Amino acid sequence: DILSKRINDDSTIYKPSIGIICFYKFQVQFIENLLKRSSLLEGNNIKVCTINDIQGDEKDIIIISCSRANIAKSIGETDSKNRLNVALTRAKTASILVMNKATFEFNFMWAALIMHYKQRNRLFSVNSNHKVFDEFFTVY
Repeated sequence: DILSKRINDDSTIYKPSIGIICFYKFQVQFIENLLKRSSLLEGNNIKVCTINDIQGDEKDIIIISCSRANIAKSIGETDSKNRLNVALTRAKTASILVMNKATFEFNFMWAALIMHYKQRNRLFSVNSNHKVFDEFFTVY
């Protein structure tokens, strides 16, 4: 809803290009279906794709969606430093990483990234009432 309000705000002259990237094709399909139902894809520069599909492309804003959340702390395909490197280097202006911290903080590579964001006060716990996305998109 917050993303929808910011993107469809007619007072916004510049609409940034947005990439929503996922590690799994199923997750791409799921997010695309959600966006189609909300009509967010119409008239906006939003691309939803896998990390492999965005190689060589850039967007103003990249939202990296990490779909793993489980008590076994298994992160599957997200344990690839090459794929993470591609994901983190596609944004021209800003990256937003959406993940289940409890699952990823047990992996050395992801723990270092989480610590990086935490040390810079850029790590937020978000629930449906949190204003972090609202605050972020006021810039645009």
